[in-house]
Amino acid sequence: MDVLVVESKPNDAFWISERIIALGHCVTAVKTVKEAANIADYFAYDLVVMNLNLSDADGIELIRYLKRAWQKTRIVAVADSGSDELELKARENGVIYYMPKPVDEDRLRNIVEHVAVRLAEEKNYHTNTRRFFHVRKKSGL
Repeated sequence: MDVLVVESKPNDAFWISERIIALGHCVTAVKTVKEAANIADYFAYDLVVMNLNLSDADGIELIRYLKRAWQKTRIVAVADSGSDELELKARENGVIYYMPKPVDEDRLRNIVEHVAVRLAEEKNYHTNTRRFFHVRKKSGL
């Protein structure tokens, strides 16, 4: 699974990235909203783990941008200082999970594993669907 980590604090970005890599996934880490928006124009990620409190712009705006660019991507929002209002805004814009810092390692692992399983199920479903239609077409039905 391809994961984008958007975190302005290098130590936090490293910590999150290392845990996701340890689960066997590929990680790209960026520090700013601008870097994340630029990369969205060229690559699609299965999961985005992002801090809402980024230094260069509003994290909610980045969520909207990413959801327009990659409609099926899953986004996990992390907040340095969260509030119920911030969490509600994030969820309204398509975040699947919201967690305040410090990030809990077990929660992060469970979320990443859950998304990976769901993606595998979806890919298997789509593969089987394509195969089914291919077989029907070949048999002349």
